[in-house]
Amino acid sequence: MPDEAPLTTFAPTITHPPDNIPTGNLWVSLPRIDRSTGSVRTIAVLHEGTRGMLEAWGDDSGVLVPFVEVDGVAQPLTEVSWARERHWLPRMAARCGEGEVDVSYCAPVGERGAAFRLAYRPDPDASPKVVVGWRVQWQETALVQLRTKPLDLEIGSDPDPWTGSHVLHGTMGLPLLALGLQAGPGATLAPQGRGCVVSAQAGQGAAGEFVADVFVAVAPERDGAAATALHLRRRGFDDMWASSVAWLAAHELPTVELDARDGLDRRLNENAFFNFFFAQGDCLDTGRSVIVTSRSSDYYVSAAFWSRDAYQWTFPALLLVDPVRARKLLVSSIAGAGDRLADHALYINGTHLYPGFELDQAAAPVLAVHLYASSTGDWGVLDERAVRELCDGFVARLAPWRSDELGLYATFLLPTDDPTSHPYTTTGNALVRAAFDALARLHSMRGTPEGAVADDYVALSDELGAAIADLLGADGSYGPMWAWGRDEHGGRDIRDEPPLSLLTLPYWGLCDAQDARQRATRRWLETDNPYRYAGDHPGAGSPHFPFPSGFDLANRLLTDPGDGPLQQLVTTPMDHGLGCESWDPTTGVVTTGAAMASMAGLLTWTAWSRLTGRSIWHAPLALPQRGPRL
Repeated sequence: MPDEAPLTTFAPTITHPPDNIPTGNLWVSLPRIDRSTGSVRTIAVLHEGTRGMLEAWGDDSGVLVPFVEVDGVAQPLTEVSWARERHWLPRMAARCGEGEVDVSYCAPVGERGAAFRLAYRPDPDASPKVVVGWRVQWQETALVQLRTKPLDLEIGSDPDPWTGSHVLHGTMGLPLLALGLQAGPGATLAPQGRGCVVSAQAGQGAAGEFVADVFVAVAPERDGAAATALHLRRRGFDDMWASSVAWLAAHELPTVELDARDGLDRRLNENAFFNFFFAQGDCLDTGRSVIVTSRSSDYYVSAAFWSRDAYQWTFPALLLVDPVRARKLLVSSIAGAGDRLADHALYINGTHLYPGFELDQAAAPVLAVHLYASSTGDWGVLDERAVRELCDGFVARLAPWRSDELGLYATFLLPTDDPTSHPYTTTGNALVRAAFDALARLHSMRGTPEGAVADDYVALSDELGAAIADLLGADGSYGPMWAWGRDEHGGRDIRDEPPLSLLTLPYWGLCDAQDARQRATRRWLETDNPYRYAGDHPGAGSPHFPFPSGFDLANRLLTDPGDGPLQQLVTTPMDHGLGCESWDPTTGVVTTGAAMASMAGLLTWTAWSRLTGRSIWHAPLALPQRGPRL
């Protein structure tokens, strides 16, 4: 009898961590800027019509490759270093031949495209013949819906006489994606195969400096791409760089005012902006705003929608950066998913991708609505039709998963997205209890004459809390503790999953941190948990990712009394400083879940909560005080 096929979808272990520095805006993402060469390997856009993300790929060197030629010979880069302007816009500095090169990458806020600048300064004593610029080649296309699939687009390359742009356009019967290209001042554009070369032989900057700018626009078809490229050229690199720097400065988190430790401000803001620009975006073909797991296919389940990822991990961090944008996304995403919010995974248009009911995902959007309303005072969000239907239908949607005998709610999949034989989980039910409480608070805080409705939700919360206390305890090594879950016959499961850990039960208001059962649980988690790892970068994992995890670090940011979690956030390398699912306990380098934009959000808002003294779910987020929006 052959072994039964596994029913789990564990995270793939990364043996060669990616060496990229991502950037982007809400229309275009540049997830793979190679740290060794400065090449842009992919240009990606969200596309609702294909229910995913379209990626334009170049040849082996990249889709957009900077170059410096001295006396006709290509010069390699040495002594490469990287920095980010205002925690987001990448700048590369390197030695190149007998001179220095600076490369700047700007996906300007609010624009459908990106601008790139290469500046070369020969050494003062050198008198070479220099050509600098960019090689642009669109060779292949991929469609990303969780994973990456090759797409057989017919790619054309033509000049556009009306706008002066050069256009690369991909069609499959109908047009899907086009890239419009313009050269900056003093540079020339020459067609070459499925692309072009933008080059400069004279400088536009300081004396002796050679500068080549290239503007790349994205659109669903060629005319939009050509016209948008001209628009970017009209604005110019300097203007778009300055406006983006100003926007970032106005939206960064004032971390230094709360904790001035070295490295924390950079770490927190880089993760805040990575979450903001890579866990959401606007669809190129429809303009609809969507929340996604990640706009980088380096993440192993990218360009899709999970309710839990969106509302528990990403949304609070979006709220910290831009409450107006967060509101738009909250309403748009709830409307798009409708009654499918609790299902395992959805395409970006809100239709089913990967079925399976998850209890935590059912509760997550209700908690996000409460967080938004209580933090901003914007009670008008409750009048939005999609939000009203979500809240009014919550009890009915959960009803099929409630055990009348136990008074508990079951789940089909766990927070790690794997199936379970013990479906009545403690943390899942604690989240539902919090959601009932959130609905009661929303009715009460809004000041509407619906006290009876609020009382009904309070009663549901109290009844569920009593059932959890009565039925989800267990005998542990250190006395009575919380079980991870149970089945309908009373069998207990003693373990933990960091994405919704038993460690966080005080945060969800189920018990006090000093409660005897919680203290015994915490001691088991710290002593007997087989998925707890020691090392220079310690933490807890799970069978899904058997390494220290970003989830565990976020849990400790919310619950640990000491200074350790904040310091570990600063010192763990992760994915070049960006949040990841898990890391090696010795090196701290990513082992699963690179480019995980939602994790960057989770670490951002839990660290901010720690810095501002927020330790329970119903407390408002302390939103940074900012001036008028730019």
